Amino acid sequence: APPPTAPMTPPSPKPASGAAAPAPAVSAPPPPAPAAGQMTLEPPRVAESIMARYPSFLTAPFGRLFEPDTPQGHLETLRNLLEALLGFLNFTFLQTYLFYGTRSPKGDQVVMDCLKCHLGGPSAVRSLHHLALVVKNVTGTDSFFTFALSRAMTEAGEANPLMVLKELWEFVLTPVDPLQETLPQAVEALPQVLMAFKGLLHNPLVMKSAPGAREAFFDLSGPRAAPLKPADRPGLDLPPGEIILLSKDRGEALGLFPYFTFNGERIVFAVPEARQTAILYERLELKEG
Repeated sequence: APPPTAPMTPPSPKPASGAAAPAPAVSAPPPPAPAAGQMTLEPPRVAESIMARYPSFLTAPFGRLFEPDTPQGHLETLRNLLEALLGFLNFTFLQTYLFYGTRSPKGDQVVMDCLKCHLGGPSAVRSLHHLALVVKNVTGTDSFFTFALSRAMTEAGEANPLMVLKELWEFVLTPVDPLQETLPQAVEALPQVLMAFKGLLHNPLVMKSAPGAREAFFDLSGPRAAPLKPADRPGLDLPPGEIILLSKDRGEALGLFPYFTFNGERIVFAVPEARQTAILYERLELKEG
């Protein structure tokens, strides 16, 4: 349907004789022009929707992409975003396999290789595809987005969301010059990737606060942290200060420690310390080495 016609603005009344003319309306300052060597990328039409719905580890770098920066700076921001997305997907999929799938030496090796690369690296998309193949065979539960998404990620053809993700990931690993021309094309494909994986929005991201905190739980599912309503709180014994992905019935959870942490404002994805990695291996009942 065509957009509604904006109402006409009535003409301003002329000031009475001798009265002071009204001050002109103050317009918003224009956005800063890019400095020498910088470029500004055009935000897509769905940018506002993405910024309003997706978790902060994705919206923070996504928003930075449309601020003035050097081509190399934009490339690094795009890489940070894709690393966080791939990290989140690989981490949740490998836990889905370990806790719900049928374990096999090959599947376990995919998990170990993925963790050794800290959920990223050149083989990140391939690891995700292998994990999707073993997760899609799990039946009897749909508690997490990984189950439904695994079926889409193992389809043949361009409908598979991994296809565009693979192309973008290869671009940031081996960028094509000149970046002034290839970067806008890559960023133009980014919304398609994020929308293809919108299933991740179906499970809330929740963090339990430290004892004595004003708010017992926080909802970190969107771009900003918000108190979690008592009716939505999980009945699980959760470690405080750690982010978890909650099942649809709030009865199960996948942990995001130690790769995803909350810095007081947003979720941050980063490679953890060796001490934290050892704790993770112990929790997953995996032998490090």
